[in-house]
Amino acid sequence: MTKAKELIDRLSSSRQDLWHKFELLQWFKNTDTSLKKALFSLPEDFDGFLTELANKPDELDNIDLLRLIRLERGNYLIVPVFEVRSQETNQIFTYEYVSWKVGSYPGYKGILLVEENGHISHFITKTITKFSQNTEVYDSFGGFIEFKDRHLINLSTAQEKEIKRQLGLDDLIIKEFIDLGHLTPDIGMTNNRSSLFAAIIDGSEAKNLDLSAPLKTKGISFKIAIHPISELPHFLSKIEDSYFLSAVSRLIALGRLPLNLTSTT
Repeated sequence: MTKAKELIDRLSSSRQDLWHKFELLQWFKNTDTSLKKALFSLPEDFDGFLTELANKPDELDNIDLLRLIRLERGNYLIVPVFEVRSQETNQIFTYEYVSWKVGSYPGYKGILLVEENGHISHFITKTITKFSQNTEVYDSFGGFIEFKDRHLINLSTAQEKEIKRQLGLDDLIIKEFIDLGHLTPDIGMTNNRSSLFAAIIDGSEAKNLDLSAPLKTKGISFKIAIHPISELPHFLSKIEDSYFLSAVSRLIALGRLPLNLTSTT
């Protein structure tokens, strides 16, 4: 019995289906057996990454994928490194990219708005100290998307639950979710395509927010604040969070926020 056959026989039925998809790819056939074993020994919560990797073609534009030569991973992210060849120059070099373990759609990020008398009157910001940034930054609301058997589970429900948790309001009523499409924050280095949204809460609900002290969820502390919509242009000039900026621009493009933001107050 070959090493590959032994490995396949030990896989779950879903992983065996994935293996057979990989076997159709020449770059996978050229990959060292030890690296194939490393791929299929990944924890089950990396199935989103594996499913997308199985759709990586042997040729992309003018580049031939020759083989996978290395795999680096952490708890949430993974980096596949490929040996590739230019069809124009025949030069051989490497390409790599960063993927979340769940694949291209790791979660949702967005902005919270407050509505009074049928008009958007305020917006809510969150500031948090990020481990990667070494400083306090503005951060959009959101979280990880949940998958089961590689299918998305109740995105709007998950959004609502996460927003309630982050705002510390169990009985919060969200009037409307606005789907703002997807955002690719670093298309050159990662396959990340996050879901972008806006959520609208009523002014009476916003009055229940406790702004006196930092909130804490899952051991992480952060602060929230409510600002008049007339202050949004000022925040757009200083907030560096691409999700926040993209959400505002798409809301304006959809006509949900006016170009002259001060006109809503």
